[in-house]
Amino acid sequence: MSIITPEKFLELYPQAKLNIDNVRINYILGLFIEQFNARFNRSWQTVGLLLKSFFKENGIDFPKCNDMKPEFWVSRGWDNPREKISEISKNKPLPHTKEFWMRKNYSEEEAIGKGLEYYHSSTVKNRLLPTQLEYYLKKGMSEEEAKAALTEEQAKRSQKLVAKEIANPELRKTRLWTQIEYWTNKGFSMEQGHQLMQEKFESRNMQTMQKLVNKLITKGFSIDDAVEKAQIDYKTRAGKTMQTRIKNNSFGFQKASKQSLEFFKPLMDKLDSENIEYYVGCDNNTEFFLASGTEYFYSYDFCIPSKKLIIEFQGEHVHPNPKMPKHEWVKWVHCWSKKTADECRQEDMKKIHLAESKGFKIIEVFESDGVNSAEIMYNYS
Repeated sequence: MSIITPEKFLELYPQAKLNIDNVRINYILGLFIEQFNARFNRSWQTVGLLLKSFFKENGIDFPKCNDMKPEFWVSRGWDNPREKISEISKNKPLPHTKEFWMRKNYSEEEAIGKGLEYYHSSTVKNRLLPTQLEYYLKKGMSEEEAKAALTEEQAKRSQKLVAKEIANPELRKTRLWTQIEYWTNKGFSMEQGHQLMQEKFESRNMQTMQKLVNKLITKGFSIDDAVEKAQIDYKTRAGKTMQTRIKNNSFGFQKASKQSLEFFKPLMDKLDSENIEYYVGCDNNTEFFLASGTEYFYSYDFCIPSKKLIIEFQGEHVHPNPKMPKHEWVKWVHCWSKKTADECRQEDMKKIHLAESKGFKIIEVFESDGVNSAEIMYNYS
């Protein structure tokens, strides 16, 4: 039997999922083909075990995990594990994604609910992590030992994370649960991601408040006094955090939706050709932020600072269009928060009024308007 090429091997056994553009992977695979060429009429189960053993002998150990883990792809020579995982999620949706349930004939709204239900029941509630104190207590450690083990684990993870972020500055955008990319990279839809983000914010806020209350009670405060003081302390902390964010302009990275980027593309091209600065959440750019004192801040879809112009592209599944008939307005609900049209419009108007108070002109464009974004700035000018 003649020696086959690495490309032909991957045609025979696509389950290997090796990146032969990687020089080292290609070299070791070439050695493997040369040694075991005569066995390539056997099943992948047999050849796969031989391949794994051979690569390990040559310094590459394939981890014991499935192809939904980044380390699976990194060990096989891929530099873009998140992209590979996203491809799999699209082609083979998992039970926490809406696509999985829509294939079972659920409506989109029902599918989003089923995905979130699965995530909470099978993943969140039934799993303890090494970043939780209970994880160590369940192993039989005393509370003191558990706290020491948790501190050591947190220090290790922090050091590893710093090293990773130095090597890959873009990593920060996808590792934080406060960023939508964190959730979409796990296969969630934008709707599910926003809902999970909101739930986590509320959960974290409640946990922080509970810790403050418990701490004050141990100092001799009554429950009522502890709650009242905790609320004041919490507001003070939030204010200090906001002051730091304003000072450092560190409001995070908000990514624009695919729909809004399609809408803004003509305008972006026009501004790029004229070398005019703008803010939008894509690539190395970020959305524009405005803060109201130290109470809250908002991000805006598109901003042209030199024109003092902000453009908000309103997807009508999350932003009610004031032009809709009254009977539709009454029935309208936010796709994941389930807030009414009146509640959502009130939030939108707070955001608009804040920008106007800072001297910005706000233009709202709803997805059903059929407007060309390239014309907006020039009509405004």
